Amino acid sequence: LVVLAALVLGLRGSLSDYDVGIMVTTLLYIGLAISWDIIGGIGGLFAFGTAGFFGLGAYAAAISAEHHLPLSVGLLIAVCVAALGGTVAIPALRARGMYFAILTLAIASAACALAARYAPGGSVGILYSAYLPTDPLVTELALGGVLGACLIYAVIEATSLGVRLRLCRLDVEAARSIGVDPRFVTSGAFVITAAMAGYFGGVYALTLGFMDPTTAFAPQWSTIPVLACILGGAGSLTGAIVGATGYSLIIAWITALGAGPGQTDIVTGGILIVLVLLAPRGLL
Repeated sequence: LVVLAALVLGLRGSLSDYDVGIMVTTLLYIGLAISWDIIGGIGGLFAFGTAGFFGLGAYAAAISAEHHLPLSVGLLIAVCVAALGGTVAIPALRARGMYFAILTLAIASAACALAARYAPGGSVGILYSAYLPTDPLVTELALGGVLGACLIYAVIEATSLGVRLRLCRLDVEAARSIGVDPRFVTSGAFVITAAMAGYFGGVYALTLGFMDPTTAFAPQWSTIPVLACILGGAGSLTGAIVGATGYSLIIAWITALGAGPGQTDIVTGGILIVLVLLAPRGLL
């Protein structure tokens, strides 16, 4: 963690604005990958609802900025709103396998639709004061979030929550037989994942100055953490970091070659197919 912080802060002053933007984006991807890996890697539940919690955090931070609330308050509200969203979505944990994945995807879509209907600005969106992505504060907030996510991940793995999550992933009935309540354990991890995604959604919102439902709840915020963890290897903190970094650099490289959004999706999809065939457990 010390090396990561030193590397980011050391490089920031020598990089161009474009490269700093890529670095901030990479930090956001890393944070989302770590948050997803708690429920998806350790817990073994392939959730595709990250966009819902990311979007809730983004909207909460955007509305807070619109009302000129302090930055720290806005991010705290983003975390709390996303955690509340995760709590509301807990019933989805009754499903398993592809049914759980579909339910979480539906939850994210429902959150987007509700925001378009009831959030300030509706489907048009809202305007507010924002920071440039190259502002040192943005880098520090993104880096601080990643370091905090790493700490949370490490604590979960080192405590009984991580052991119980892995046990529930391997055999739910065996977990019940030794007194572990799978629903309680996975619910806790699910809310933690949601809160972490909300924080990074809040940081993302601070760099835009404009927020609408399609931006906040874009499907990419659900797919990127999954792809990153598959790339690096699910169930590993190092895998989440390496996978998210690799994914971000691949996207940046393809974009620099002049590829548009559709072409980028095709190339990344092809890379994912090759990776799944040749290294189904990830690179690490």
